[in-house]
Amino acid sequence: MNRDAGFSNMKLKDVYRLFEGLNSTDGNRTGDSLNPFLNIFDAFARITGQSIHVTDYYQRRFVYVSSDPLFLCGYKVEEILQMGYSFYEKAVVKEDLALLEEIDKKGHELFCRLPLESRLRSMLSFDYRMLQPDGKSIMVNQRNTPAFLTEQGEVRFALCVVSLSTHKHPGNVIIKVDDILHNYEYSFESKKWRKVSRILLTEREKDVLRLSARGCSNDVIADTLFINLSTVKFHKTNIYDKLNVKNITEAVTFANNYNLL
Repeated sequence: MNRDAGFSNMKLKDVYRLFEGLNSTDGNRTGDSLNPFLNIFDAFARITGQSIHVTDYYQRRFVYVSSDPLFLCGYKVEEILQMGYSFYEKAVVKEDLALLEEIDKKGHELFCRLPLESRLRSMLSFDYRMLQPDGKSIMVNQRNTPAFLTEQGEVRFALCVVSLSTHKHPGNVIIKVDDILHNYEYSFESKKWRKVSRILLTEREKDVLRLSARGCSNDVIADTLFINLSTVKFHKTNIYDKLNVKNITEAVTFANNYNLL
C-alpha cells in the first residue's frame, strides 16, 4: 500500500502527539525517534486486544507490528519489519492486491480534497483477504488513521487496526469524517466516491448491542433495560437490518469496526 493511504481520527490524538517532535522530511531520524514509543504501541495493543501496526508511508515500511497472529499470517514480527511492504505480496490474496492499489489511489484523491482539519478527523476502512499458514484465506477489515501529517498535509505515519470482517467480499471502502454526517463510499464499478448517509443507531439499540457484547441473553437484556422480551427482539431485528448482518455476533463486530457504539 502506498504512502497516501492513511487517514486520521482525532480519537487517536494521544498517539498523534507522539510524533509531533519528528522532522517529517528527515527519514534518517525517524527510526531512532520512534524507539521510545514502541512500548506504548505494545500497551495499546494489549489493552485493546487488537492487531495493530504503524506504517511509514514515505519509506514504505512498518515502524511497529503487534504480536497478534491475525495480521502476522504465520510470519514473525521481525520478518514483517524486515520485509516492509513486500509483506503484502506474500500475505494478501493475489486478486486483492490490485484492489488495495486502487483503494490507495482513489483514497488519496479524496483525501486531498478534504479540508486539512477534516483530514485530522477521518478514517479509511476497507476489507481484503489475507492468507493463513494453512493456505486458506480470511476476510479482514483494516482501518487507517494518520498519526502524523507533514506540513503539506500528506500522511507520514499512520496507525492501522486489523480485525475480522463481517463482509463476505473484499472492498467495502468507506471514509468516515467525524464532523460530517455522511460517509464517503467507493464504488469499484463507477470508480467514483459517493456520499452515503451514516448508519445511526438509537440509544436503546446501542444499549442492546453493548449488553449483547457482554454475553447477556435476551432475558437478561430485557431485565436490565426494564423492557419486555419482544422489545429486545424488535431492537435486534432493527439492528440487523441497519447493519446488514445476520446475527448478534456479526452486529457487535460491525459496530466495533465502524465505531458505532
